[in-house]
Amino acid sequence: MLVVGTDSNDDRASRGMPINTDSMLVASIDADQQQISIVALPRDTVDLPLGNGTTYRGKANSIYQRFGMATLRRALSTTYGIPIDYQIEINMSDFGRLVTAVGGVQITATETIADSHLGFYLRPGTHTLTANSANMYVRSRHTAAGDYGRGRRQMQVLVALARRATVRGGLGLNLAKLARSLGSVRTDIPVAKLPTFIELARRSANAKVVTQVLQPPRFATFEGFDGARGWVMIPNIVEMRSFVRALMAE
Repeated sequence: MLVVGTDSNDDRASRGMPINTDSMLVASIDADQQQISIVALPRDTVDLPLGNGTTYRGKANSIYQRFGMATLRRALSTTYGIPIDYQIEINMSDFGRLVTAVGGVQITATETIADSHLGFYLRPGTHTLTANSANMYVRSRHTAAGDYGRGRRQMQVLVALARRATVRGGLGLNLAKLARSLGSVRTDIPVAKLPTFIELARRSANAKVVTQVLQPPRFATFEGFDGARGWVMIPNIVEMRSFVRALMAE
């Protein structure tokens, strides 16, 4: 499944501001529900194959804005060499509402976040995040690990959300009704299949979680400033494809 988080919110959407996909995760549950695998593509990745014989020279987080979700999904499917069965996107405001609906998410931070740009500060340790703090936790990139650390935190929160939602679902949370109330959510998952996905999540409650940000040095041939394109990461497509296929294609 392709899980996309955009940099839009209620205010930005009302003003018609451009939308970037700063979170691009592909997640998979194996057939035995013993392993959950998630990979994150850094937003500054360039030179991705679009699956139609062309290569996009711009940054990956702008593909959606220029060409739409179908092209972004096809680009990642082509890059990773795997089929992507479903897609879902959500903006920052609805992400916060989702966190609120499940009663917050518990995470263990492994690094100090001192982000003066967002006004967000967090010490290492276990924390229960509210809508606002969860948004800042997955948005902040002003740490030693930069955008790559943000990608790791996004995957961490995705798993925490999924597991919290299944617990809350058992306590009366109507996930189908909640999904319909989130105006920014776009997905091709049929509502009728939600019970199946919830059951998969329950069965995977104790599954091993494998996460990977596809970052340098292993998954890039270049990282740095590249003229008019600014700071970019040129991907090692062969290495990305080999890794993701071994992780998810079985």
